[in-house]
Amino acid sequence: MGPNELALFSPQNGGLGAYLSCTGTTGRVALPAPTTGTTFQINNLGTDIVFLAFGDVTIEATTSYLAVPPGLLYLGIPNARGSGAPTYMAGITTGATVPVQISAGSLTVV
Repeated sequence: MGPNELALFSPQNGGLGAYLSCTGTTGRVALPAPTTGTTFQINNLGTDIVFLAFGDVTIEATTSYLAVPPGLLYLGIPNARGSGAPTYMAGITTGATVPVQISAGSLTVV
């Protein structure tokens, strides 16, 4: 994708995804079942930063991981559900409880 191109997110399963309620203790949720090469749309629905980590069912988040401010972030995970691809997302916050939504889909360049 070039600097002047726009990509639109098309959700799978009508946008049905997973929710994670992030608190001061790490929590985790299984990623939505995507197709290979899926992009995940992550939406921080709160007013505090959340820190997200991706891995298997044992993943735990700390404040050293990916910081996601309130708002929206697209995160591409190549070969999702392939060998070695993450299957879970973990999250933690240093502030109030923050709900995070994650949806699987694809990007279309327009």
